[in-house]
Order: sequence, then C-alpha cells, then structure tokens
Amino acid sequence: MDRTCLAFLRILWLACALTLATLPLRAADVTFIVNENRMATTVYLRINAVLLEPVFGMPPDHLWSETEALDYAALKARLDARAPELWPQLGIETGQGAVPATPMGMVMHPRARPVPFDTPLAASIAAAVCVTPTEPVAARPALDLYAGFVLRGEGVSDLHWALDAEAPAPVTVRIDRFDAGKPLGAQELVLAPGQQVALTEAAPEDPPLWPWGLGAGALALSLGWWIRRSPALRISRP
Repeated sequence: MDRTCLAFLRILWLACALTLATLPLRAADVTFIVNENRMATTVYLRINAVLLEPVFGMPPDHLWSETEALDYAALKARLDARAPELWPQLGIETGQGAVPATPMGMVMHPRARPVPFDTPLAASIAAAVCVTPTEPVAARPALDLYAGFVLRGEGVSDLHWALDAEAPAPVTVRIDRFDAGKPLGAQELVLAPGQQVALTEAAPEDPPLWPWGLGAGALALSLGWWIRRSPALRISRP
C-alpha cells in the first residue's frame, strides 16, 4: 500500500471520527433530577411527548393537535392547569405509599432545541419558562415535556418510580441525584414495563451505640487491672 493510499485512509478515518463526535447524543426517554435538602425534596422530569399517554395516561390530543400550529405559551397554560393531575399519574411513591406534591410548572420544549437540564437550578427554569415561539406543526416525537414538583414532609427521602406494567416497550431512564444542589451521581438504565427504580439514595442508618459502650467498659476494666498490677501507680494510703 503506497503512501498516497495510507494518507487517504487517515483523512477518511479522521473525517469519520469528527463526524461521530459532532453528532448529538440521544437523550434519554425519561430523565429525573432529584434534589434533596432539609426543607423539601424537588423532583424534575423531562419526557418525550410520545410517552405521555403510555406512561402517564395523558393523551397529547387533549393538549394540542399535530396538524395545527403549536402555540407554546398557550400550551404552557393548559399544562399548568393539568399539572396537579400529572403527579398522581406519574406513580412516584415512598415506602409508605403515595406522597402529595406541589407542581412548580410544566412546559413543552422542542427536542431539536433542548434547554439546559443538568442541575436543579437549570431544571427549575426549564419547567417554568417558555422560551419557544409558535411553530407551524409539531409532531409528538419532536417535543419534550418538562415538569417540576416539590415534596415536603417526612418519608420523602425514599422515593421510587415504576414504569407502568401496560407500557408498550422498555424506556431509557436517567436519574441525576443532588444533595442541596451538590451532585451525588447519575444513573442510566433501561426500564422494562412494571420494573421499579429508586429515585433517591437510601438514608444511611444510624450506627448502633452498644459497640461503643462495650468498648468503653472493656477499656475501663483493662485500665483498672493495669493500675492494680503496677506498684508505681498504686495509691498509697496514709
């Protein structure tokens, strides 16, 4: 193989590598951002509009028509009005069952122009602010729903979510966990219908106190025995 052919292959390989590097990564079908702190737990959600009905039982036809121009501001008003309905349909529960939540907002954004959704602050803006003008036609696969919910009270640190058993196919789920805004890590998996995943990390259990008491008692006995065995440390009586 001559040098010209080798040079051509190298250029071709470099072009392919650059092309793959510039391709947009496929977003997960469902993305959760969960932020825990002392006052409350916030749950943010991004989901493709195709999954609204099979996952949440919310027919998109009730919100907009795929054959008409889509007014994002008007759609946001309709979504905000139905936000209280979405949380129970979402199926997020604790170890004690369902937990109430306060909606923060719901917005639809085009998938081709995604808004930042990688921190609790960015997610709160994405779920509350409509930044997209009217478009001629918007098909379901081209849209993502952003929503935010606030949970208060005891027991909200043990959240889990299960994909509806009637869902037609598995979905790709990403979970970004935060503690008072500090990232704890991310998890991405393929969830089968009926499968459950933890949204929050289990709180560590308080360590038992009896080993400390046992150790302190053993230390006291050993120290007393050592003092009795050491003439220099004995307390002489007058």
